[in-house]
Amino acid sequence: MGLKRRLQALGADRSKTFDTYDEDLSTVEPATLGYLKSLSWIDNKENLVVAGPSGTGTTHLCHPLAEMR
Repeated sequence: MGLKRRLQALGADRSKTFDTYDEDLSTVEPATLGYLKSLSWIDNKENLVVAGPSGTGTTHLCHPLAEMR
């Protein structure tokens, strides 16, 4: 099953994009966010673990990353 179909099966909220992600409220350092957006961590075969309390933007960060590739 392709990525788009898996995201649809998960019921991924497509309204969560980097345009709607508020970097001012994020605790993710701007340099780290830039690195994540570059997706070079995928090419480098690095793992990504995103954790945080409910309501801190973890899902909002992961959804657009999943859509980028």
